[in-house]
Amino acid sequence: MKIKNKGSILLASLLVLACHTLLLAQSCLESYNTIVLQSQVDEFPSLYPGCTTIEGTLQIGSDFGSSLTNLDSLKQITTIKGNLLINSNYDLQDLQGLEQLETIEGTLSITHMVSLTSLKALKQLKNVGNIYLEGNYGLKNLEGLEGLKKINGDLYLYFNETLKNIKHLENLEAINGTFTLLSNHNLENLNGLNKLKSVKNIFIRNNSALNNLNGLEALQNVTLDFSIENNYSLPNLIGLSSLDFIGGRLLINNNQTLKSLDGIHPTSFTGLEEFAITNNPLLESLEGISGLELGNVQTVQVSLNPKLNLCAVNSICTYLSLCKNLIVYDNSPECNEIDLIEIDCKNSVSYDFQWRCKIDLFPNPTSGFLTILVYSHQDIDIGPIDYEIKDMLGQLVRSGRHEGEHLDVSFLAAGTYYISIRTDKQQVDRRFVKN
Repeated sequence: MKIKNKGSILLASLLVLACHTLLLAQSCLESYNTIVLQSQVDEFPSLYPGCTTIEGTLQIGSDFGSSLTNLDSLKQITTIKGNLLINSNYDLQDLQGLEQLETIEGTLSITHMVSLTSLKALKQLKNVGNIYLEGNYGLKNLEGLEGLKKINGDLYLYFNETLKNIKHLENLEAINGTFTLLSNHNLENLNGLNKLKSVKNIFIRNNSALNNLNGLEALQNVTLDFSIENNYSLPNLIGLSSLDFIGGRLLINNNQTLKSLDGIHPTSFTGLEEFAITNNPLLESLEGISGLELGNVQTVQVSLNPKLNLCAVNSICTYLSLCKNLIVYDNSPECNEIDLIEIDCKNSVSYDFQWRCKIDLFPNPTSGFLTILVYSHQDIDIGPIDYEIKDMLGQLVRSGRHEGEHLDVSFLAAGTYYISIRTDKQQVDRRFVKN
């Protein structure tokens, strides 16, 4: 009888323990939920006792601002299966209360937190979908994000005026989405990304104090596009020594102090489809990409670099000799015409520029007709030509197949246009003016 009583007591104890465990690990808040009052934070433990997992999205704050001063009573939360949106809490200086948070399956968005100075409370965060940090004017670093090895989606750092470094991303190895670094005007380098090996897209734009790309030395793989644009203190590209795959476009545009392309050390970018170097007012030479193999790149554009006078480097000369599509205009005169670049290439190194690569377009400007000459090895041969004419905005004006020498463009309004000419051997793009 005693044994039965002991067994019953043990069973009852186990049931109580199991119920207590379930109580401590229950889920709550399955839809979209908003906290805008301090009282809502303070009452959270009593309203949702034992809740550790939020099934839906939790928004803390509102677009109209809120008066929250602390998040202390949210300390039981470990998982958010939706998004965590923290925005416009003008008095909130830190995120104390989120110390147990380990997983955000959706997006962590911290925006317009004008008094926020620290992310330290996020030190347990290991898994996250996306991170958006925008308009946090008092945030000086990213301390608290050391636990992240991978971001499943995007990392977006925008207009964080006092952000001086990102060194606390020191364990980050992969960003499966897009990394956007935009208008962080006190950020001088990218130290802290030293373990980052792969990213889908990377956009480094309008960071006025960024003076080097140090921190990207481990980056090997950009699945799609890499854009370096409008960085007014960047003198070169040092920091890209390991990058060997770009699956889309490489755009180096409008960097006001860029003087050289030094820093690109690989011999080729496997997968690269388009390479554009445009509107860099101090750039004088393409020597920094001399050793880069461009043979698989569909289009290389070098334009609007007014001081650029050295284009006849090995990579460009080889690209031309392969009948590839090089677009040049509005550079220094030495880099303004394909013919001049070819002459410089022949004078420096012996390149076999095949006559079949040559397409002449004249008169330019024209008032009515364009004469198109396609040269073969032995004689001048005008065969079927597919063409597209676009205006300066890139809008398609006309396309078709043309046979013969003279293409009627009298229907065009006066202005500047681009014509893309394709034969069975090659494609070239030319700019022309219609009077």
